[in-house]
Amino acid sequence: MDWLKVLNTGANLYQAGAVSNLASTQNQMLSFQINESVSNKLREIEIVEIRRMVVKLTGILEDAMDYIPSHASYAGIVIPMCAEFINILNISEEDFDEASDMSLARSLKRLIRKSRTELNSVWNETIARESEQIGNSLTQGSNVEQFSESWIPDGGELLGEIYGLIARFQEERRVASAPFAVYHIEKKGRMNFFRIDDGDSSFEVKFGNHRPIFPKIRMMDGDGNVISSDHKIKPGMTTGTHTGNIVLPDGSTFQYEIVMTGFFKIKSATFTNDRMMNHVIDLHSSPPVNE
Repeated sequence: MDWLKVLNTGANLYQAGAVSNLASTQNQMLSFQINESVSNKLREIEIVEIRRMVVKLTGILEDAMDYIPSHASYAGIVIPMCAEFINILNISEEDFDEASDMSLARSLKRLIRKSRTELNSVWNETIARESEQIGNSLTQGSNVEQFSESWIPDGGELLGEIYGLIARFQEERRVASAPFAVYHIEKKGRMNFFRIDDGDSSFEVKFGNHRPIFPKIRMMDGDGNVISSDHKIKPGMTTGTHTGNIVLPDGSTFQYEIVMTGFFKIKSATFTNDRMMNHVIDLHSSPPVNE
């Protein structure tokens, strides 16, 4: 593991507010906080993901405990961060159905208690000061404290694993909260034009007859290429409901449900993105101007 890369990753997370550390007081161990948005994402993860997290955090804690006799100041950074993760996850044996998973969850709780006890047994002013020096450097992205890199026995590998977990859930939270909207731009003859804004991406698509001979109603890109699949039509007395899926150039996928009346006039349209966010188009509103 590249220690400079770990420092840089740590600084990015601190500056983004994803992680914060509270300085040691009265020689107590450092405590860390993971911001609310990442914490909320962690609480929402599925059982399969919790199982994976339990295994990963157990491995990190076991390795960190091995460093307590020789590199307590480094363990004093890793163990509190793991403890915060476990606290946020609120892992319980009752979350699982399999006996083996229940045992893993129980063992992790015991391990966090044992790791804190062992770290507290050797904790002193020197270790507290060194841990703070490491922590301060992590917030700055460089060894501002000029401590010896011999304090970091694994090149920062354990910290890199923790930061990787935090960064992953921070990114998932960012993607999940990205704005999503679809606009009906205009109707030209037998073609309706839409604009899909999803996060940082914006694409125009059109919906109508994709060929003059034996025409079929499909969703197309700006060049007229069919991008819809599983297109189905449910006819009604005066309307037809069209459903299907589309894949845009950036790989994002959407589902659509479009209700049309005669002469290809849109009555209603709903799009769902791959984050399961729905957007019902307001046919009376104009799309905002993209900058």
